[in-house]
Amino acid sequence: MKNKSEELNEAVAHMDIAHVNIQNPQCSRNNDVNNLISIGNNELNVQRLIDTSSVNDISLLVNNSDLSLQEKLEFMNKIWFQLNWLQKWKWLTYSNILNGAFCKFCVIFSQKEGGIGKQSLGSLCTKEFSNWKHAIEKFKHHEETCYHKACIENYKVMSQKSYVPVNTQLDKVAVAEMIENRKLIRPVIESILVCGRQGLALRGHKDSGPLSIEEEPIENDGNFRAILRYGLKMASLGNSDLQLIRERCKRNAQYLSPKIQNEIIYTCNKLILERIVKRINLSKGFCVLADETADIGGIEQFSICARYIYNDEIQEDFLNFVPLHNTSGENLANTLLDSLKNFGIDLQYLRGQGYDGAAAMSGRFNGVQAIVKKQYKTAVYIHCSAHVLNLAICSACELSSIRNTIGIIEAVYNFMNTPKRQCVLQNEVKTVISSLEVMSGWIDRETFTKASQLLLSLRDTTFNVKKNIDLLEAINLAEDLSNEIQTMRQNTDAVFSVIFKNLEEKSECLDIQICIPRTYFYKDSDSLSEPDIVITEIKMWKNVLKRTEEDQKPKTVIQFLQFCDEDLFPNIYKLIKIICILPVTTCTSERSFSSLRNLKTYLRNTVSEDRLNGLAMLNIHRNEILTPDDIIEELVDGLRGSNEISSIIFSYLKSVDERSPIIQDIALYCDSCPGQIKTIN
Repeated sequence: MKNKSEELNEAVAHMDIAHVNIQNPQCSRNNDVNNLISIGNNELNVQRLIDTSSVNDISLLVNNSDLSLQEKLEFMNKIWFQLNWLQKWKWLTYSNILNGAFCKFCVIFSQKEGGIGKQSLGSLCTKEFSNWKHAIEKFKHHEETCYHKACIENYKVMSQKSYVPVNTQLDKVAVAEMIENRKLIRPVIESILVCGRQGLALRGHKDSGPLSIEEEPIENDGNFRAILRYGLKMASLGNSDLQLIRERCKRNAQYLSPKIQNEIIYTCNKLILERIVKRINLSKGFCVLADETADIGGIEQFSICARYIYNDEIQEDFLNFVPLHNTSGENLANTLLDSLKNFGIDLQYLRGQGYDGAAAMSGRFNGVQAIVKKQYKTAVYIHCSAHVLNLAICSACELSSIRNTIGIIEAVYNFMNTPKRQCVLQNEVKTVISSLEVMSGWIDRETFTKASQLLLSLRDTTFNVKKNIDLLEAINLAEDLSNEIQTMRQNTDAVFSVIFKNLEEKSECLDIQICIPRTYFYKDSDSLSEPDIVITEIKMWKNVLKRTEEDQKPKTVIQFLQFCDEDLFPNIYKLIKIICILPVTTCTSERSFSSLRNLKTYLRNTVSEDRLNGLAMLNIHRNEILTPDDIIEELVDGLRGSNEISSIIFSYLKSVDERSPIIQDIALYCDSCPGQIKTIN
């Protein structure tokens, strides 16, 4: 067995002695060992520096008879130490610039300090040694120092072919950690996506601490943990290591806390909203739909939706819920416009707005539609068609008989809305009147009195109830009324001509001149051409439709848009597109309220707004498919700036991207300590 000293000597023997360049002094200065003293220990340059140290020294003069006598005398005056020193101590080299000796290993590999107490290094390391009288004693002492042996060991390690640099080793550790962390968080994201898409509550009675996989908890720990537990069990049956990774992960890096859940849910909301906003801006024309309602927590939620055309199809998409603290028309309008801007929607393409008939929304002067139209002239207001029946009933209630009829119907509904009375109504299938007749004979004084009053009201002639009418006759009467109204609509030109003629006669008597209203063409980035050009295109478009075969003519507005050539008829295409995006109803907003009631319930009445919007987007936009990788990449790139420490470290790691390409981003904070982070990419 070789001792430590012999191994070090063998390592030294593999290195060439750095020599003095005798024939070319300039080259000697370029390669002199003095140049290495100020260079740091860069691992990538160590081997090159050793090989490029002095390439010539006095040993080359042995058996060299080409030198003249004058040259031999000059060289003898300059070189002061003996050749056998270089042969005996392989680590020794000579500096022609400083006229001193150095240890090549200590110059290249050592630090600025060493030895007992980490004293500053001097001769042979950072300073030249030229005291030749004590040279042998100094060389022997230096050879036995710990820092000299450590430098030789460093050279041995680095000279091996299998040596892996430190930064590469760190990168491999980071890659392994990244892969394991991604495996750890991917099932968590998938479980949240399942709960969000199905509208399930995530949290339970006790949902803190590590996840128990083998044993089912006694208390309900929520749908999120139950789905995650079931998924890990199924994965373990397929020889997956997900369960093992979950069991051996740190207790403060479980990625199960409500904070991590909210971060993932917020990211889902952001990704889906960005996709929708991108489609809206590409369509270059949209209509806004809005409505408000109070949730179970007593908060006024403003539902904002958009109607636009994408891929020649009409799309109506829910955007977000916005909490309200004031339901005045001005505040609603400002909230609507500010929210659209925050979403990233370009408001120059706003072409319409659709609301219900509430005064705050549809008011002519201070309503939302009036305030929005003052800022965006092209935003045409369309009343929701689904609320037209309410307007018709309100207008009809100006007649006392109809008002009394509607009031009696409402009173009958409220009276029958109890389980006991509904049972009687189900048994008396014929009419409501027969049910009231039965209940008027009850002993219960309140029921008896109210049933008798309603029975008298229904039998009154002003209510116009025909006892012996059957369902078929009622349908025929409704159809007759519908046909009469349809006939009146088809003859509008003739009826209007008569009305206009009477108006002209009265205007002449009053000396009033009837004028045609002005037509305005709003100029913006998507405006129409001059009026004459638009009228000409309309005439040409009519001729195109006349030449088209009857069976090939489009039947719907969206078919007209597909049929129209945008290059030939740009203004017609824009007009048809505006017709397509103008709203018909606000049903999309109403449907979002159904999701709201499903997500924010009596037991979940304190859900935060970010969490509510994220879950609503997952539940409503089921056609928007999100993958765990999409969410992980967004978490890596985003961080939202909510954690100052993570943001600083994230910026630092971004700056060292070229030096260490593996460590690029910071992904998530740990559950218990926001300052602690995990590298997943």
